Amino acid sequence: MCRQADELPEVGIVIVNWNNYDDTARCLESLSELSYPSYQVVVVDNGSTDESGERLKKEFEWCDVVFNDTNEGFGGGCNTGIGYALANDVEFVLLLNNDAVVAPDTLDELVTVSTEANARVVGASITHGCSDVVNSSPSKYPDMFFYSGYRENLPVSYFPKKSPDHRWWQTDRVEGGGVLLASDLLRERKETAGHYIDDSLFMYCEEIELAMWCRERDETAVIASDAHVKHDTDASSSRAFQLYYLTRNRVLVGDEHLRGAGRLLFESLYPVTRVLLAARFLWWGQRDVATAILRGLVDGYRGIEGQTR
Repeated sequence: MCRQADELPEVGIVIVNWNNYDDTARCLESLSELSYPSYQVVVVDNGSTDESGERLKKEFEWCDVVFNDTNEGFGGGCNTGIGYALANDVEFVLLLNNDAVVAPDTLDELVTVSTEANARVVGASITHGCSDVVNSSPSKYPDMFFYSGYRENLPVSYFPKKSPDHRWWQTDRVEGGGVLLASDLLRERKETAGHYIDDSLFMYCEEIELAMWCRERDETAVIASDAHVKHDTDASSSRAFQLYYLTRNRVLVGDEHLRGAGRLLFESLYPVTRVLLAARFLWWGQRDVATAILRGLVDGYRGIEGQTR
């Protein structure tokens, strides 16, 4: 279903659902309040077994709900939705986590900033639960290979390029759960990489892989300061599940994109940081998390892709 205004670029909003009617329904309800008038919503049901996809299709008739036969992960689900949206000639695609809620003017801000900053990658300002804005400081290469976007954890400071009114600022990586991507960029990705989003990772680090691909092409990425998205951390996966894929997938992305001094830096530091992190969780009595980290490290260097947990 499309809500159009001829003078504005049309945006396809892609949401992936897997056995989670409540969060997805809450997300869709927030999208129904968007002030931006030209958009369509594509919900990809990723092989759900609880009939949540069928329920969403019945209760949110203004959305298009498409079905994958199996759980293809975040990247695979996004690829289905992106392909569907691009077939409908949208000018932008917004990837949005299904457990997120958007402010009414979020889409207006994202599209406006894309034009003002001349950027084909525009991230939202995402808050997790009751915390401050997660990406209020930029994620700068190469620290995005070691941290999950929390620059306040690093003993360095970085001052990004900002617009005069601070409406946007540059970054090397945006949060994958709320990012606006230009359709021509996505088509370039498909032609050069064979996919829109790297589905070999299954879950997590897709935005790092996309960021590295953009970096190799001098593609500008920015964060729209006033495009607010709230992410529900209570709906997140277990810590062991997260750290397995975060660990493994950074190794896979590094193997794909890092060369020369960058590769040497990564290979020298990353395994050590993961072993130390595993030791910390083991000291805290969380053996399952420590095991997941070490298994992720080993699987990454073995080149194991896709869903393994």
